[in-house]
Amino acid sequence: MAIQIVAIQMDDRNHHAPRLQEVLTSHGCNIKVRLGVPDMCDGKGLILLVVEGEEGDREALLSEIRGVPSVTVSSIDLPPY
Repeated sequence: MAIQIVAIQMDDRNHHAPRLQEVLTSHGCNIKVRLGVPDMCDGKGLILLVVEGEEGDREALLSEIRGVPSVTVSSIDLPPY
C-alpha cells in the first residue's frame, strides 16, 4: 500500500465544513494522520492528511473531497515504507 500526503484548503469553512467532515469520516480507515489549521477570522481552513491505502481507495477519497464546494486539494504520492 502506498502513502499520500493530502493538503485541503477550504475557503468557506463555515458553510462547507460539515460536508467535508462527512467525507473524511467515511474514509477514516485510510486516514492515518489529520492536522487541522482553522483560520477563524477569515472563515478559511487548512487540513493536512497522511493517507494510506490502495490506489482506488485513495482516489475515491480525493474525488469526494473535490466534490465539496469551496475546496482545493493537492496531493503527493510517496513510496511505501
